Amino acid sequence: MRTLLFLYFIKILKSELVLVETIWRHGDRSPTAKINAISKNESDWIFGGGGLGELTTIGMKEQFILGQKMKKRYIESGFLHKFYDSKQIHIRSTDKNRTLVSAMANMLGMFSSGGRPGIDYPEIDGWPRGYMPVPIHAPEESENDCLLNSLCKCKRSDKLLEEAKKGEEYQQFISSSKYIEVCKNLSILTNEHINADNLWKIEDILISQRANFPNSTELIDEKLYKAYRKELLMTNKFLIGIYDPEIINGINIRDELLKLRAGLLINDIVKRMRSIADCYSNNSKCDEKLKYYAYSSHDHTLMSLLSILHLENVITAKEKIYEGEWPDYSADITFELYLNNSTASFKIFYLQNTDSDFEDVTNQIAGCEGSEFCDLEIIEEIALKYLPPKEIEEFCEIPPGLELFSPKMQALSKNSNKFHAFLFFSYFSILIVIFVK
Repeated sequence: MRTLLFLYFIKILKSELVLVETIWRHGDRSPTAKINAISKNESDWIFGGGGLGELTTIGMKEQFILGQKMKKRYIESGFLHKFYDSKQIHIRSTDKNRTLVSAMANMLGMFSSGGRPGIDYPEIDGWPRGYMPVPIHAPEESENDCLLNSLCKCKRSDKLLEEAKKGEEYQQFISSSKYIEVCKNLSILTNEHINADNLWKIEDILISQRANFPNSTELIDEKLYKAYRKELLMTNKFLIGIYDPEIINGINIRDELLKLRAGLLINDIVKRMRSIADCYSNNSKCDEKLKYYAYSSHDHTLMSLLSILHLENVITAKEKIYEGEWPDYSADITFELYLNNSTASFKIFYLQNTDSDFEDVTNQIAGCEGSEFCDLEIIEEIALKYLPPKEIEEFCEIPPGLELFSPKMQALSKNSNKFHAFLFFSYFSILIVIFVK
């Protein structure tokens, strides 16, 4: 028994970290929504350039701290250079100011003191000492960026949500006395019609104002706010595809929505892990220098990714703005790839917010129970399940339930009368053939 334990620890000691992939939610921002009765004037939002939806100075601070945490974890350990190395580091963001500036602040936290004068930044008066600009990549408009924006434009997602709303759980939710009472009270207070589709606006406004204008008076008392948040969390979960039961009208709403919400992302992460693992395993002179790939994104994207991994329950800490169940500002999911000889394994860590520490959640993945390191094939199987079967632009045009039909029939389905007539005549023809035989 002692020999086995010794060999086990030897195996762990030999595991070498070769790649880190991390995705964070942007930091604190001004609201994106406005409801006149409870909103500050837009002109009051002067932080971070001013306007709605912009990263605030609080958000910049959060991301700077997250960058410092990454520095301690990966630079001070010797895994990454102290200075920015374009071959080692790649940062991908959605094309939103709040995610772009979050990434900038994060990189400042990582590399602000490691830059080499005359090499990484110019030695001139006025240049912040130690500061080296780090490129942030945002190749697509946010509304079309289905890799990092889980709420990107997608007709298939819209149709799936329409089907989901016909399901028993959603119908019971909007018929419940608690939901009806909360919406009624909020509608009276705000002088707007509040329902499941716009409940999020209240929270969007209140969290930002509480953080940035702590002395402001609020129309919504604490009792109503707590009741409201319970209803809000349900609508948020519905939006990303968490339903019970998962199958509605013969469609697995959860799986199909998550393919669109974070299917591209999990496969992007895992494909990169496999590529680098194969490079190191099959080539003793592997010249792959990439070591750190980061994504700057949004709360729904993190929640969708956690849901694919069945890690929703890791969001349990009492956080700065939420009491669990939803990713906080600057929350982070980090994937680490290890090699032990030719065996590839991974670890996953979750950070609730910048007031907390990284938590190893690897053994909460199905198939990884009791493991400090988990075989890469486990997460590859998970990713494959959620891989969109076609290019995302094409897949988003296919109505739910028609994946197996030919493109011609999918196009025909857009004209429902013609499609139903086609199905009727096809069925009638089959009956004639059977009868003749």
